[in-house]
Amino acid sequence: MNLDWWKAISKTPITEPDVEIYVTEFESFSKIGFIQSVFSAIESSLRIYLRALDPAACLNGTAEFKSIYECLFRRHLNAEPADGIALLDLLRNVRNTIHNNGVFFNKTATNQLVTWQGQQWFFEYGKPIEFVTWDFLLEVLTAIERMVSEIVNDRKFTSIHTEILDPYAT
Repeated sequence: MNLDWWKAISKTPITEPDVEIYVTEFESFSKIGFIQSVFSAIESSLRIYLRALDPAACLNGTAEFKSIYECLFRRHLNAEPADGIALLDLLRNVRNTIHNNGVFFNKTATNQLVTWQGQQWFFEYGKPIEFVTWDFLLEVLTAIERMVSEIVNDRKFTSIHTEILDPYAT
Protein backbone atom coordinates (compact mmCIF):
# COMPACT_ATOMS: atom_id res chain seq x y z
CA MET A 1 0.00 0.00 0.00
CA ASN A 2 3.02 2.28 -0.24
CA LEU A 3 1.87 4.81 -2.85
CA ASP A 4 5.43 6.02 -3.44
CA TRP A 5 6.40 2.52 -4.57
CA TRP A 6 3.46 2.41 -6.97
CA LYS A 7 4.39 5.82 -8.37
CA ALA A 8 7.97 4.62 -8.93
CA ILE A 9 6.95 1.51 -10.90
CA SER A 10 4.05 2.93 -12.89
CA LYS A 11 4.24 4.98 -16.06
CA THR A 12 0.83 6.49 -15.31
CA PRO A 13 -0.64 7.55 -11.96
CA ILE A 14 -2.47 4.88 -10.00
CA THR A 15 -5.17 5.97 -7.58
CA GLU A 16 -5.27 4.69 -4.03
CA PRO A 17 -8.54 2.77 -4.65
CA ASP A 18 -6.88 1.04 -7.61
CA VAL A 19 -3.83 0.21 -5.51
CA GLU A 20 -6.13 -1.41 -2.94
CA ILE A 21 -7.67 -3.52 -5.71
CA TYR A 22 -4.25 -4.55 -7.04
CA VAL A 23 -3.04 -5.49 -3.56
CA THR A 24 -6.21 -7.50 -2.84
CA GLU A 25 -5.97 -9.31 -6.17
CA PHE A 26 -2.27 -10.08 -5.66
CA GLU A 27 -3.00 -11.52 -2.22
CA SER A 28 -5.82 -13.61 -3.68
CA PHE A 29 -3.54 -14.85 -6.48
CA SER A 30 -0.85 -15.75 -3.93
CA LYS A 31 -3.29 -17.66 -1.72
CA ILE A 32 -4.64 -19.60 -4.68
CA GLY A 33 -1.12 -20.57 -5.75
CA PHE A 34 -0.26 -21.60 -2.20
CA ILE A 35 -3.41 -23.72 -1.83
CA GLN A 36 -2.94 -25.35 -5.23
CA SER A 37 0.71 -26.18 -4.54
CA VAL A 38 0.04 -27.67 -1.10
CA PHE A 39 -2.99 -29.59 -2.32
CA SER A 40 -1.21 -30.96 -5.37
CA ALA A 41 1.77 -32.12 -3.31
CA ILE A 42 -0.36 -33.86 -0.68
CA GLU A 43 -2.75 -35.44 -3.18
CA SER A 44 0.09 -36.78 -5.31
CA SER A 45 1.95 -38.09 -2.27
CA LEU A 46 -1.05 -39.89 -0.78
CA ARG A 47 -1.79 -41.54 -4.12
CA ILE A 48 1.83 -42.73 -4.29
CA TYR A 49 1.67 -43.99 -0.67
CA LEU A 50 -1.55 -45.92 -1.35
CA ARG A 51 -0.09 -47.49 -4.49
CA ALA A 52 2.97 -48.55 -2.48
CA LEU A 53 0.79 -50.28 0.12
CA ASP A 54 -1.88 -51.65 -2.22
CA PRO A 55 -1.32 -51.07 -5.95
CA ALA A 56 -4.84 -52.20 -6.91
CA ALA A 57 -6.72 -50.11 -4.34
CA CYS A 58 -9.01 -47.29 -5.48
CA LEU A 59 -8.67 -48.02 -9.19
CA ASN A 60 -4.89 -48.21 -8.96
CA GLY A 61 -4.79 -44.97 -7.01
CA THR A 62 -6.74 -43.00 -9.62
CA ALA A 63 -10.09 -42.74 -7.82
CA GLU A 64 -11.57 -39.56 -6.36
CA PHE A 65 -9.15 -38.09 -3.81
CA LYS A 66 -11.50 -38.47 -0.82
CA SER A 67 -11.68 -42.22 -1.41
CA ILE A 68 -7.86 -42.34 -1.65
CA TYR A 69 -7.20 -40.87 1.78
CA GLU A 70 -10.11 -42.66 3.45
CA CYS A 71 -8.87 -46.00 2.09
CA LEU A 72 -5.26 -45.27 3.03
CA PHE A 73 -6.11 -44.18 6.56
CA ARG A 74 -8.82 -46.71 7.41
CA ARG A 75 -7.57 -49.84 5.65
CA HIS A 76 -3.84 -49.60 5.11
CA LEU A 77 -2.28 -47.86 8.08
CA ASN A 78 -2.14 -49.11 11.65
CA ALA A 79 -3.66 -45.88 12.89
CA GLU A 80 -5.46 -43.03 11.16
CA PRO A 81 -3.48 -39.83 11.51
CA ALA A 82 -5.07 -37.60 14.15
CA ASP A 83 -7.90 -35.64 12.51
CA GLY A 84 -6.47 -36.65 9.12
CA ILE A 85 -9.76 -37.19 7.31
CA ALA A 86 -11.28 -33.98 8.66
CA LEU A 87 -8.13 -32.04 7.76
CA LEU A 88 -8.15 -33.32 4.19
CA ASP A 89 -11.92 -32.80 3.88
CA LEU A 90 -11.34 -29.19 4.90
CA LEU A 91 -8.42 -28.69 2.51
CA ARG A 92 -10.26 -30.44 -0.34
CA ASN A 93 -13.33 -28.23 0.07
CA VAL A 94 -11.19 -25.08 0.25
CA ARG A 95 -9.29 -26.15 -2.85
CA ASN A 96 -12.49 -26.91 -4.73
CA THR A 97 -13.76 -23.37 -4.21
CA ILE A 98 -10.88 -22.15 -6.38
CA HIS A 99 -12.75 -23.44 -9.44
CA ASN A 100 -15.47 -20.88 -8.67
CA ASN A 101 -13.50 -17.86 -7.41
CA GLY A 102 -13.92 -18.80 -3.76
CA VAL A 103 -17.57 -19.84 -3.96
CA PHE A 104 -18.50 -23.32 -2.68
CA PHE A 105 -20.25 -25.70 -5.08
CA ASN A 106 -20.39 -29.48 -5.06
CA LYS A 107 -22.04 -32.27 -7.07
CA THR A 108 -24.80 -32.81 -4.51
CA ALA A 109 -25.76 -29.09 -4.23
CA THR A 110 -25.56 -29.34 -0.43
CA ASN A 111 -23.84 -27.44 2.34
CA GLN A 112 -20.85 -29.07 4.01
CA LEU A 113 -19.76 -28.78 7.62
CA VAL A 114 -16.26 -29.92 8.50
CA THR A 115 -15.20 -30.18 12.12
CA TRP A 116 -11.45 -30.01 12.49
CA GLN A 117 -9.50 -29.43 15.71
CA GLY A 118 -12.73 -28.74 17.58
CA GLN A 119 -13.76 -25.94 15.23
CA GLN A 120 -16.51 -26.05 12.64
CA TRP A 121 -15.89 -24.83 9.11
CA PHE A 122 -19.07 -24.17 7.13
CA PHE A 123 -19.25 -24.40 3.37
CA GLU A 124 -22.56 -22.99 2.21
CA TYR A 125 -23.56 -24.08 -1.27
CA GLY A 126 -23.34 -21.20 -3.74
CA LYS A 127 -21.71 -18.84 -1.22
CA PRO A 128 -18.14 -17.59 -0.92
CA ILE A 129 -16.00 -18.83 1.94
CA GLU A 130 -14.50 -16.04 4.02
CA PHE A 131 -12.22 -17.85 6.50
CA VAL A 132 -9.21 -18.55 4.29
CA THR A 133 -6.65 -16.21 5.84
CA TRP A 134 -2.89 -16.62 5.85
CA ASP A 135 -3.08 -17.68 9.52
CA PHE A 136 -5.62 -20.36 8.59
CA LEU A 137 -3.47 -21.60 5.70
CA LEU A 138 -0.35 -21.80 7.84
CA GLU A 139 -2.28 -23.69 10.54
CA VAL A 140 -3.47 -26.18 7.89
CA LEU A 141 0.05 -26.53 6.49
CA THR A 142 1.47 -27.24 9.94
CA ALA A 143 -1.20 -29.90 10.50
CA ILE A 144 -0.46 -31.46 7.11
CA GLU A 145 3.21 -31.67 8.00
CA ARG A 146 2.33 -33.54 11.23
CA MET A 147 -0.07 -35.81 9.34
CA VAL A 148 2.49 -36.76 6.68
CA SER A 149 5.01 -37.49 9.42
CA GLU A 150 2.50 -39.84 11.09
CA ILE A 151 1.85 -41.60 7.77
CA VAL A 152 5.46 -42.17 6.77
CA ASN A 153 6.34 -43.34 10.29
CA ASP A 154 3.43 -45.81 10.46
CA ARG A 155 4.67 -49.39 10.92
CA LYS A 156 2.89 -50.63 7.81
CA PHE A 157 4.53 -47.94 5.77
CA THR A 158 8.01 -48.36 7.21
CA SER A 159 7.83 -52.13 6.64
CA ILE A 160 7.83 -51.65 2.87
CA HIS A 161 11.20 -52.87 1.68
CA THR A 162 11.07 -51.52 -1.84
CA GLU A 163 11.88 -48.02 -2.97
CA ILE A 164 8.85 -45.77 -3.37
CA LEU A 165 9.34 -43.53 -6.37
CA ASP A 166 7.50 -40.38 -7.33
CA PRO A 167 6.83 -40.75 -11.07
CA TYR A 168 7.17 -36.99 -11.46
CA ALA A 169 10.67 -36.98 -9.97
CA THR A 170 12.04 -39.76 -12.17
